[in-house]
Amino acid sequence: MSPEMGRRKIADLSVGGARMISPAVFAQKSDELKLSFRVNPAGMEVYVTVKAKVRAVQEDDAGSGRVTTGVEFTDLGEQERLYLTTVVY
Repeated sequence: MSPEMGRRKIADLSVGGARMISPAVFAQKSDELKLSFRVNPAGMEVYVTVKAKVRAVQEDDAGSGRVTTGVEFTDLGEQERLYLTTVVY
């Protein structure tokens, strides 16, 4: 993530993907991304890095400047899948 883009917030997380909120468009549909984020399975802080494909990008019609981006995780490793499963369920 480039510093000028700012941080994105994960609003919804599952084993299969995530929905993120950002102040500006940072990707287009079908783009491939590498995402890094922190999860807290069983009380321990873990940083997870996953590959993802952008499935949807929607700008807020109300003029709030919010952009919602939906991604599907691809090529999840066993460890990443375990961490996400622990956090989600």
